[in-house]
Amino acid sequence: MNALLGRSAIAMLLVGGSSLMAQSSTGALSGVVRDEKGSPIAGAQVTLTSPSLFQPKTIITDANGEYRDPLLPVGDYVVHVDKAGFQGATSGRVRVGLGSALRQDLSLKPAQEQSLTVVIVDNAATVDKTDTKDSVNVSAQTLQDLPSTDRNFGGAADLAPGVVNTGGISSIRGGTSLTTLYNINGANVKDDYQGGLTGNYLIDDNVEDVQVILSPLNARYGRTVSGQINVVTKTGGNDFEGSMRAVFDRNSWGANNGATGPLQRELSDNLNRNYQVTLRGPVWKDHIWFSLGTILTPSSTATYALNTFGAASVYNDPFETGNANIDNRAKTGAPAGYSFTTFQSGQTYVQSVDSKYFEGKLTWGITPNHTVSLAYSRSHDSISGRDPYGDSGGPIITAASLGTQTDEQTATTLNYTGTLTSSMFLEAKYSKVTNHAVFPTGDPDHPELVLMRIHDINSNAAYAFGTGISPKPDKRDNQNATVNLKLFRDWAGQMEFDFGGEYYEADRGTSLQTGPNNRLFRAGGAFVDAAGDYVFPTINWSGPGVLHQSGSGLTGLAPVMQQFYGADGTTKNKTTSLYANDSWTVNDHWNFMFGVRFDTMKVLDTDGTERASATDFSPRFQARYDLNGDSKHLFTFTAARLGQDFTTGFTDAFIKKSNSTEVRSGWSTNTNAPGSGADYGVQFVTYAQLTDPSNYGTHFNILSSSATQVASNLNAPYMDEFTLGYRRSYDNGGSFGITYVNRTWKHDWAFEQEWQPDYVATATAAGLTRNILATHVFNSDKLTRDYNGLEIQWQQPLNHIWSWGGNFGYSRLVGNNQGGDSGGGFRDNSPEGYYSFRNFLTSQGFTDNDIAPTGPLVNNESQRARVYTTAKLPLGKGFIAYSLLYRYDSGGVWSTTSTAPMSLPPMSGVVAPISFTEYYNGRGQYTFNDTYRFDFKVSYAVPIGISRVQLFGDLQVNNIFNKAIQATYDTTTLPAWQIYGLPPQYFTQGTFGTSGANDSSRGNSFTGGRSVQFSIGLKF
Repeated sequence: MNALLGRSAIAMLLVGGSSLMAQSSTGALSGVVRDEKGSPIAGAQVTLTSPSLFQPKTIITDANGEYRDPLLPVGDYVVHVDKAGFQGATSGRVRVGLGSALRQDLSLKPAQEQSLTVVIVDNAATVDKTDTKDSVNVSAQTLQDLPSTDRNFGGAADLAPGVVNTGGISSIRGGTSLTTLYNINGANVKDDYQGGLTGNYLIDDNVEDVQVILSPLNARYGRTVSGQINVVTKTGGNDFEGSMRAVFDRNSWGANNGATGPLQRELSDNLNRNYQVTLRGPVWKDHIWFSLGTILTPSSTATYALNTFGAASVYNDPFETGNANIDNRAKTGAPAGYSFTTFQSGQTYVQSVDSKYFEGKLTWGITPNHTVSLAYSRSHDSISGRDPYGDSGGPIITAASLGTQTDEQTATTLNYTGTLTSSMFLEAKYSKVTNHAVFPTGDPDHPELVLMRIHDINSNAAYAFGTGISPKPDKRDNQNATVNLKLFRDWAGQMEFDFGGEYYEADRGTSLQTGPNNRLFRAGGAFVDAAGDYVFPTINWSGPGVLHQSGSGLTGLAPVMQQFYGADGTTKNKTTSLYANDSWTVNDHWNFMFGVRFDTMKVLDTDGTERASATDFSPRFQARYDLNGDSKHLFTFTAARLGQDFTTGFTDAFIKKSNSTEVRSGWSTNTNAPGSGADYGVQFVTYAQLTDPSNYGTHFNILSSSATQVASNLNAPYMDEFTLGYRRSYDNGGSFGITYVNRTWKHDWAFEQEWQPDYVATATAAGLTRNILATHVFNSDKLTRDYNGLEIQWQQPLNHIWSWGGNFGYSRLVGNNQGGDSGGGFRDNSPEGYYSFRNFLTSQGFTDNDIAPTGPLVNNESQRARVYTTAKLPLGKGFIAYSLLYRYDSGGVWSTTSTAPMSLPPMSGVVAPISFTEYYNGRGQYTFNDTYRFDFKVSYAVPIGISRVQLFGDLQVNNIFNKAIQATYDTTTLPAWQIYGLPPQYFTQGTFGTSGANDSSRGNSFTGGRSVQFSIGLKF
């Protein structure tokens, strides 16, 4: 009986469904009750029972024999039907997933023919044809059984077709990774500034269900031109239950691969562990339930090294101005007792990490038809001995500049669901998410940030004093409110209406690298005495290109001050939406969906002024044909326009902040000009003198994002999508589906610079008037991004123990624009490619193929497959499951480019760029190696004979056959010679395509070797 009852549940582990509303935490179940001849039975009593319900729910079938409940808590259900004159019937176990819309039909026989209740085992629940989006549901048990990357967002996304993972961020059906939404219990936890997830908002053992929305068709969905991933956590119940699990992994349990040697593994062979504790149960039986959880992570330490300047030859000959007299004087002219210093470059330091996490949920069943829930989570990390720019390779070179970084995230959601009448349902939600980080500010004895540069090394290589980061917290918060009214009406068939609205506000509180006094300094080297006092060699600033001084002021011996004019504050991006959606079931075979959404968007700057506003209109349509009227054969066509909002990552390019305007000034107080006089113009100064702004009198450059010209009609980009699909559901719970997807992104944001007078602006700061080159921001249809994909997915139970399933995708993502996607977080807002000095470059004979070619883009993965098989054996009331998962990913694309010279004519005294990025042989014409691996997992839950207590856990072995594949390789190329205006001739570096241990600095990397993780615990 248990095996048969489980068939419906197995089928629903990896299937599509529709959601009640955006970021909903419920699912829907409906069906038709018929007699033996197939005629609908009106007035039948349908009872839904589930551990997720406070009390069983009773629904009376209508004149069409239909029953429905669109606001069911996620969980396992049993459907029972009674009707006078008929024998009662009971379904098998039906898994109602997050946002799913399932159909469970039942058939009744006359009472005189049977004397016992019939258990229906050959009529598994199917995805209903009223489904108004394409999605995949993955239950917590499935994530536990399969060797997934994790048991929440990432694990579910990895098991869904059409999803590409780049740098830990998911790209869905060709969308940029920055536009994918992430929700927990209805709270939007996506980092609106950076994209993806930053921080922890859940406990794996408290996850109930995960939903990956591939195409958010219903008009309830907005603010994304990619897709979204939703998680709902467990709610508790009338019985107490909980778990205690310890999770362990260690490098030495695994194996080496081509890039990792034994020594490296020994140096990092820490036992990583955490302990997950959950507890759920009643506060007041049948009325109020609670769910609690925490992650106990022991404080850990790690050893890192401060940054190094480079090779020893740099230390021996630190100054390279091109003038031997100046270099010699700088090297040997320091006062007696002072010697050249590399500070504490390369010195090791110990970092400690303390992490705390808590989550809780209260659910109150006010009446059987009205429920309120409150969910809250808080994560707090404290990292001492922290280089905020990156440990082990970050720029800091003094231990005193290290400090403590704190990161805290909270998510709060208040949700209401109500059944107003048998055909009217209401859902409302408010959520607030905070994400704050406070960074170390640096050495308290040397508060001004001084960046060291020697031997022409870029100044950012070494931070001698301070970090330059504001002590104000970096804030990335949001709040969201939604309301949805669902109505069912029998008009020319059945109408399912959704009417609602949404308010979303993303707040970005800036905390930037502008120093405690809105300035920072760049020096060419330092000397120190036994007392720890410093002196710095200086020469007067002579201009860009002179004595190896760059036009930006980032290289050379002459000190440079960067003075910033502005203040950190909070910007608010607001979106208000109204929508209407109708899912019209004409008859047993045809269903049509029509939807429309209106969005109004505003960008409020840090001073409260409005920088941009826009409205958007997005229609959606779906036609679905049910071949036999039983949802077993569904043919679907969709056409939709999906809109985005103004993300804070985008508007960061033109809001006011502490570095909105920057003046760069050169050292000017030495008596002699560089190269002249007995000292050759070199003087040694103290730290106090070096950081005195009055010593910088030569203003040579000004930068200002406040001069960015934002188009008055600036709007958010949108995406047009067309899909054509077929889905087959089987009586045993299996399914097969194939979908073709076409997406075209339009009206993308363009950042443009041109070398012509109407792009020149005047910026004024501290009495300095200077012409600068402004950036224009507008929407453009000349920036292209197109996606075509074919997705196949299947799932089949082979018998009561074995099942198998998976998906395969073939796709192509091409264009001339990355859409701001950098492939690893943070939106790229710089002018590049098509709109970077296009007019000038084309006048010099360059074509689009040279500066903005069309070709495969970041996140183009032409082929991707996931195939798994699972054997699950019952052990009394427990189980043991064995699972093998095959992962295949085609190689990423790369382009050959060079930094080509660009000789712009003088204009208005503006500092002219001197180079541009030139493509050779188009965009994305080369690919890295394909990768594949097999992962294995054993999971178990074994009764130990004490009440309901079970021993549970898992053992996961990734890359079980230890197949190490070189995923990327060195692609460095250099122009052998180049005549301006003509294509470069290329040769490759000697390291091109090579590999070896410690080779990652040249772009070579291998897939990870075999790794092992296991967990063990008790649950009841």
